[in-house]
Amino acid sequence: KHFRIQFRKLLNEGKILRAPDKGYVWAGTGEKIVGVLTLNQKGFGFVIVEGGDDIFVNSKRLRGAIHGDTVEVTLLPYFFGKGTEGQVSRIIRRGAEEFLGTVIARNGMRYLEIDTVTPRRGIKIVESLEGMSTGDAIVAKVIDWGRGREPIQVRAVKVIGSMDNPEDDMKIVCYKFDLNPEFPAEVLIESEEFDEAYIQKEIPNRTDFRHLACLTIDPADAKDFDDAVSLEKDEQGNVLVGVHIADVSSFVPTGSETDREARRRGTSVYFSEGAVHMLPEKLSAHLSSLIPGHDRLAVSVLMTLNDSCDVIDASFHPSTVRNARRFTYGEVQSILDGKTDSRFSRLLKEMLGISQKLMKKRQDDGSIDFDIPEPIFRFGNGGIPHEIHPSERLDSHRIVEEFMLLANRTVADHPWNRKEDRLPFIYRVHDQPPREDIKRFLEQLKQLRLYDGRTTGVGPSGFRELLSTIQDSPYKSLMENLALRTMTKAIYSVKNRGHYGLAFDKYTHFTSPIRRYPDLMVHRILKESVLKPGRSRSDVYKDNLASIARESTEAEINAMEAERDYIKLKQLRWLAQHAGEQFQGIISGVVTSGFFVELRDTMVEGFIRLDSLEDDNYTYDEAEFCLVGRRRGERYQLGRTVTITVRGVLIEKRRADFLLVE
Repeated sequence: KHFRIQFRKLLNEGKILRAPDKGYVWAGTGEKIVGVLTLNQKGFGFVIVEGGDDIFVNSKRLRGAIHGDTVEVTLLPYFFGKGTEGQVSRIIRRGAEEFLGTVIARNGMRYLEIDTVTPRRGIKIVESLEGMSTGDAIVAKVIDWGRGREPIQVRAVKVIGSMDNPEDDMKIVCYKFDLNPEFPAEVLIESEEFDEAYIQKEIPNRTDFRHLACLTIDPADAKDFDDAVSLEKDEQGNVLVGVHIADVSSFVPTGSETDREARRRGTSVYFSEGAVHMLPEKLSAHLSSLIPGHDRLAVSVLMTLNDSCDVIDASFHPSTVRNARRFTYGEVQSILDGKTDSRFSRLLKEMLGISQKLMKKRQDDGSIDFDIPEPIFRFGNGGIPHEIHPSERLDSHRIVEEFMLLANRTVADHPWNRKEDRLPFIYRVHDQPPREDIKRFLEQLKQLRLYDGRTTGVGPSGFRELLSTIQDSPYKSLMENLALRTMTKAIYSVKNRGHYGLAFDKYTHFTSPIRRYPDLMVHRILKESVLKPGRSRSDVYKDNLASIARESTEAEINAMEAERDYIKLKQLRWLAQHAGEQFQGIISGVVTSGFFVELRDTMVEGFIRLDSLEDDNYTYDEAEFCLVGRRRGERYQLGRTVTITVRGVLIEKRRADFLLVE
């Protein structure tokens, strides 16, 4: 009895472990490492260690930990698996004390299904709310984390909406990602202090560019206009490109309630059915916005280009502009195609010519240009899309993109921001992908016979050369997506490391201060250090600019995940209307448990489980990134076209299951 007690104690302490053959072994050195636990639907996962290798954790070795927890793991002896494997020895910090999930009924009891992964032991709702129903999306607070296989016990706190009601999707996503469409009362009160009269008072203090033909080009449903472009020739015949950006900083004083709220939000977040703005509507859609025919405050960058489209001179101005014409992308494209005419037709075609030269020059320097469409939804009633189609990239988009890239680069690379005279500044940096990630991408290209194995550098020029080989390939969309996943995430930083993807030595974000806080900060720095040369330079940004860069990156990632979650929800809503129907798609990912298929045209993705392939026994070939049948040699690999039927859609789990049609 004494032996059993001591033995169990050693097991609980992680000093002795259950071996794969059901025996027991010493835990080796017992080295312990701390990281964040990430689980998948199958129950196992990895502990993500900053600056180190990920550690595999079997579902039997979680010891009560769930997705998102910060845990300490004990490394297992080498013979437990191919890679580094560990066992959770201690839960250091829970990822959350509250859950947002969907109410389900099971065995007469109510449970909570959460995204991303519901723990296998379940989450039991022991205290409900009056009127709460199955299918409701609720917030629940943990009462008891439970032990072993016991479920986590929670108390329902608030009903957000219903997963059975598609019109609640935006509301649920906003709550999940801590996005609030409403502004605090003190922020709205501050915005009322500004009006059209304030703009008129400011005009004498600014360079007057109201004589320029400033044009805005935006989506048809745009509510705010923060950038306008102009084009003219100087006396020497050089092209003068003007980029005029809404001067938001004039309406958002540093340290004000509006400023603090904008910094907290970091960015605007856009959904098909609405948006969560960084600034109140009076500022974002009215006073700051470059509304046609109205005098507006701006910060203008005028760039003189020679015949080779090099910037030979640049000037910055606090300015007054007047939007001469608000165009949509479709309207401009119709003019460029010669289908319609406008008094600005010649100007727009000249802008197109300059943008094409700028793009070619950028690409010759190695800039990588992804052309990945986004799903566009068309809604009827009830929040369910009746149509999904990929977005189209037009020449009219190119005009705006190239002019904005040029302005951002010019601001970042201006002499006042060079080493000998550098001020605190926010850069947009993009690091080179790890060599292992690039190697994996090359292997995937090789499997599709899109790469012949020749030596290719890992610099942007080499990467661009690879992408150019697949422009006419049926795998273009797939491989561009894989290439994008290979890339590191671009971030904001006070330390310049260049922009790998664009092949720029310096780059910043200056052109969207209505919807991005870093752009607003760049405006402030620019106005203080350049546009008021007699003023002493403030050190106010030195201490907090690094924090702003970090917070803005985190806010951007959160917004991106929220938009993806919303898109996934709407795609699944559409797919649920087509249960049992057949579609053609392309295999977009292969894992040990099956493969993902993206449907043509709609960009909706689902999963075909390995156990649904009944014609053979399939194994995953890691070197070939495919599933191979043992008897017949059938191969399911990236890029293969298949026909599927929609087996089922699980909205609350953000998952669609497909069946392969033979």
